[in-house]
Amino acid sequence: MKLRLPRIGPNVSTLSTVFLLLFVLLRPACSEDAVTWNNQGIEHLKAGDHAAAIRAFSKAIETDPRMAPGWYYRGQAHARSAQYGKAVADFGRAIELDPDHYRAYLARADARVDSGDDRSALSDYSRCIRIRPQDPEPYSGRAYVYGRLRRNEEAVEDYSRALRIDPNRVIDLLNRAVTYHSMKLLEKAEADYDAVVRLQPENGRAYFYRARLHEERGRSREALNDATRAVELDPGNKEYVDKLASLRAEVAPSSSSRPVILPAPSPETPETLSPRDSKGGKRHPSLARFLFEQALRDWEKYLQTERAPFFQRALFHVDSAVNIEPEESEYRFLQGMLLSSMKNDPEAMIRATDSLIRTVELDPGHGRAQLLLAQILQEQGSFFSAAQQYRFLVERDPNMVTGVVTAPLAACYVASGQTDEGIEFFAVLVERYPDSASARTCLAVLLKSGRRTKEAVDTLSILVEKKLGTKEEQEHAGRLLGSWRKEGRS
Repeated sequence: MKLRLPRIGPNVSTLSTVFLLLFVLLRPACSEDAVTWNNQGIEHLKAGDHAAAIRAFSKAIETDPRMAPGWYYRGQAHARSAQYGKAVADFGRAIELDPDHYRAYLARADARVDSGDDRSALSDYSRCIRIRPQDPEPYSGRAYVYGRLRRNEEAVEDYSRALRIDPNRVIDLLNRAVTYHSMKLLEKAEADYDAVVRLQPENGRAYFYRARLHEERGRSREALNDATRAVELDPGNKEYVDKLASLRAEVAPSSSSRPVILPAPSPETPETLSPRDSKGGKRHPSLARFLFEQALRDWEKYLQTERAPFFQRALFHVDSAVNIEPEESEYRFLQGMLLSSMKNDPEAMIRATDSLIRTVELDPGHGRAQLLLAQILQEQGSFFSAAQQYRFLVERDPNMVTGVVTAPLAACYVASGQTDEGIEFFAVLVERYPDSASARTCLAVLLKSGRRTKEAVDTLSILVEKKLGTKEEQEHAGRLLGSWRKEGRS
């Protein structure tokens, strides 16, 4: 089923909008070679070749030491290679270059957790919360660390905050349940286990923990049922199998032995799961795919009827799919696309941006995600970041050298105070695609913006004389030329 992109961002049908944008975010552009190395590194990272990724990102950094994304992605490669000290250092450098690099703070916190530096991780998670208080991820991460430090009340508070932002975060529901369980707050623990099973009926660990809780409360039959279900979902899990055998012996009529009760997770043996831990139960891609396809159907119905319940169902289903399979780029993209349509909801737009960034991280060649991400960033005023996304699209795919991409790219160059860099980039683009009317028009507009009017007129005159592009593009170029020549005579 083909996804329909919502219209995001300002109308860029004519390039004259460039002159209306403010000059903000004065930041240097990354060199083309550095971007190329960085893109290669992302491809290696996606393929799981961490050593090759590290080499490519190192080349990007050598070419442009102030390229924050290069440091960030090399940190990711180091983290995935279990080189946590190097990862922390790289994320730190990315933060030095871009003090508001939210993903770098979050990644450094995760790396510090993996290296056992819990107290420093708490500081990074807290910083993330100050930057984006409506993102559930840092609350979830900080709660996990609080649990490791036996600060259970604070852990529960942060899990609850994450769940208030996103009630469908199964990992946080399960971890809060386990924390309640260890605190002997059994009714609250049971309520959370029940919620996990409702949201994710194939979560074997939820059934297993609930079986233990039932056993503690003297409900042998319910415990047996839940343990049986856990084994059905994950028959290779020895812990589940042993518990089932114990319960079967307990409820057997011939059994005269006292039941062997396995205690709840205790402060001495915490069993909460890292938000990034895939060991939290068997993964069920078929269920995730079903939810994703249901979300697509609901989205199509919403587009046809504009009835809000269909939209809400689509968002619920895709959120659930992402919770089950967080590394699936198409699920992330649909999630970002739906959230991006909620333009009047700042929290939704933040989540949309994060979902689309994650989509591109998982699939650097995902052009639709990059285009939508660029449009959102442009609308939010993040012109430098938007320009990077538009530029990646143009560099990767010649089919993207159209006004849909080149016009907003030129606008972002002007708005971010990078007119000279834009001129340099579009000059190369025109040399590469001499018959592209959109590239030539953008170059002319940037030259005019840089007060190089004669060069702008000469560049645009070629388009008119050779009749490049569509009739509309030629007419627009003619109007610009007339206006600029009139300015020159006055």
